[in-house]
Amino acid sequence: MTEDSINYRVIVDYNSRLIHYTHWGKATRKSIGEAWKQIIDMPEFADDAYNIFTDYSKCSFDFDWSSQAFIQAFLNEYKTMLQSKKQAIVIEDPKSTAISMLFQEPLKHKFDFQIKLFSTHEAAMHWLLKK
Repeated sequence: MTEDSINYRVIVDYNSRLIHYTHWGKATRKSIGEAWKQIIDMPEFADDAYNIFTDYSKCSFDFDWSSQAFIQAFLNEYKTMLQSKKQAIVIEDPKSTAISMLFQEPLKHKFDFQIKLFSTHEAAMHWLLKK
């Protein structure tokens, strides 16, 4: 896979009102940013309050915690759009899990954006779909 290859997919599930975002292989700061830009530009996310089901179970992050300031600055541009939304993340890789865990609380408090990590798709979907 070349550095410019797309290794993610974003699909809208209109029945469950979710955006399904799947990443595989090496997830770079650039590729995750591109996927997030695509999600943010979707009217279902921007206008219709769809939540996000993220599947990182087949990828590993190719960046470290030092990227957090860049990522938070990017998300800060969309603070009002993130408010009261939820993202369930299915993840397996230990390093990627640790980085994701470090983002949970700051994003919840700063943006009112709830993120939870899960080891199974079923548990993630249950959390996202419960009222």
